[in-house]
Amino acid sequence: SGMCIGDGSGADYGSGAGASPASAGGDELMRLVARARAAGVDPELELRAAARRLAERVRDWERSRQS
Repeated sequence: SGMCIGDGSGADYGSGAGASPASAGGDELMRLVARARAAGVDPELELRAAARRLAERVRDWERSRQS
């Protein structure tokens, strides 16, 4: 069986001294994915649901501004 990336092991995803902000952001995302998976949550489904909620809030705001 293959290695499971993001298995909640707390593995270091490469952030270290001198890491760029973009690299550090990616590393943080990998840690969040690992935590979600360890909790039995599908991170992609949760991200899509959060994006739908945000889009709906933006549409609601836009409608309120048209009144």
